[in-house]
Amino acid sequence: MVFRPTLCLIKGKLDNTTPGLVTGWMRFAGVEGKVILHLRGNFHHDIRGAKIRFRGEGRAASPDAGALMKGFSHCQSGKAGVITAGLSFFDWWSHPYIEWYSDQNGRVEIDLEEDQMEVIGGRLPIEDIFPFPPEDRGKTLGEFMRGIARRTGTHKRRKRRGAGGTTAQHSCSQNYKGGEEDEDADI
Repeated sequence: MVFRPTLCLIKGKLDNTTPGLVTGWMRFAGVEGKVILHLRGNFHHDIRGAKIRFRGEGRAASPDAGALMKGFSHCQSGKAGVITAGLSFFDWWSHPYIEWYSDQNGRVEIDLEEDQMEVIGGRLPIEDIFPFPPEDRGKTLGEFMRGIARRTGTHKRRKRRGAGGTTAQHSCSQNYKGGEEDEDADI
């Protein structure tokens, strides 16, 4: 299952200035307070090492938002998927796109328009960027699917070569130190 909360997104900020870590927050119509993200991984190579600020079309007073966002966790930990501003002309993504594999809600995708995302600060120099190769995308999806199988009891207990997939648990409140005043300030 893929959770697609694009219609409920109000705004958010994500930070990838620490290699291998994406942290930040999002606000959604139908969810009280901030949703805090603490993800293993990096942004896509077009913005790796930067911060992003983005906004959606969601409105807090939307009557359908509560039903659409039912069960969405305030703490999102897991693994970053593709998080891109769509700036690279040789990639599949030609628009801003945010994807992660949540330990709480599964795969989450947010599609945005170009004018809905702002890149703050610089990205890593090209010589320091290693694109997220297709085999890594497959591995990430595989780890996610194995996790679903484990949680639903449908997996077979056998040792597979190269099938790591350990999941670190995070306390969002411990890992993200931003407060309410953070929303209107730069990250």
